[in-house]
Amino acid sequence: MTGTPDSDEGFAEPGAGFERSHPVAGGATARLFPPAAPVVHTERWLPAHRPRTS
Repeated sequence: MTGTPDSDEGFAEPGAGFERSHPVAGGATARLFPPAAPVVHTERWLPAHRPRTS
């Protein structure tokens, strides 16, 4: 496949952005969110921060 990452390298950045936009309530040590939420966040984050190259 073309354009598909073969590692998880580089996904810490959008993950950190997701965590900033979904703060933890109080002193909680875990987050509860729909599984699609980080996917949607990353789909929006990637084009803005990592333009596709040909």
